[in-house]
Amino acid sequence: MEQSLNDVEYIFIDDCTPDNSMALLMRVLDHYPHRKSNVVVCRNESNMGQAHTRRKGIMMATGDYVIHCDPDDWVEDAWLESLYGEVVRFNCDIAWCGFDSVLSDGSTMFFANKASNCIDDFLIKLETGQKWGSLCLHLVNRKIAQSDKISWPDWNYCEDLSLIFQYAALARGVAFVDKGLYKYRHNLESITLRRNRQGIIRNVEGEIKASFQGLSVCLRLGLGRRHRANILSRIFRAKARLWLAASGSRDFCKLWHECTDTLGLADIWKSSLSFREKIVTSSILLNVYPLIKS
Repeated sequence: MEQSLNDVEYIFIDDCTPDNSMALLMRVLDHYPHRKSNVVVCRNESNMGQAHTRRKGIMMATGDYVIHCDPDDWVEDAWLESLYGEVVRFNCDIAWCGFDSVLSDGSTMFFANKASNCIDDFLIKLETGQKWGSLCLHLVNRKIAQSDKISWPDWNYCEDLSLIFQYAALARGVAFVDKGLYKYRHNLESITLRRNRQGIIRNVEGEIKASFQGLSVCLRLGLGRRHRANILSRIFRAKARLWLAASGSRDFCKLWHECTDTLGLADIWKSSLSFREKIVTSSILLNVYPLIKS
């Protein structure tokens, strides 16, 4: 409500929350009567989850650009004005910013989230994990976000990555604001930071699904081998994180094979993994890694 940009449409969706979030929202709106005419509030008939609710909000939007804000985070007052100023300045479809990760003790760590104002570099940084693909950091042209060319994720982990990759692949240009305009609350109970076994596995599965959609986009748009190689590497590196779920035990290989990706040896050697990573990943695929490890 404190945004310095005045012409903003606010969409709040109640995904059948069990807490008092909506009552709190109504109290907040009473403090900002000048915003009420720009606010849309709706309620899902049943709990649809993050991915479906995001899509619903996007399809309801009528503004020129869309962006998200997670309910446990906050933003600088100039968040929207700064991002919108860049898309106007460069006549582009996407503008994104850095963010501050805020720890429970109040300390902050700035993440630049950098890439050049070049779509190819943007995609490479996204594929290799050098920049975050959070929808909360990216202001996106509504026509792209609502395009029938977008394949919508139906999972709730890492769905941001799938959408941002598709948005960027369809964009005519991108622009970066080198400021920590978004404040990401480092909440260990959040959907992305849960480090129990199930949470780790679901995060890996979500990243694999998002990466496969990226491969599909590469094929459809004729993106080069480098992009496909990077995405293959991302899949194998995501599966390597199952080591955490296995607590370093031999159960790691079992989990690795259960987390299906349909990729084989040829895909490992087509990826941009280092030579050592290719050897280790091949040994896991062939079920000889436990023997090497022991």
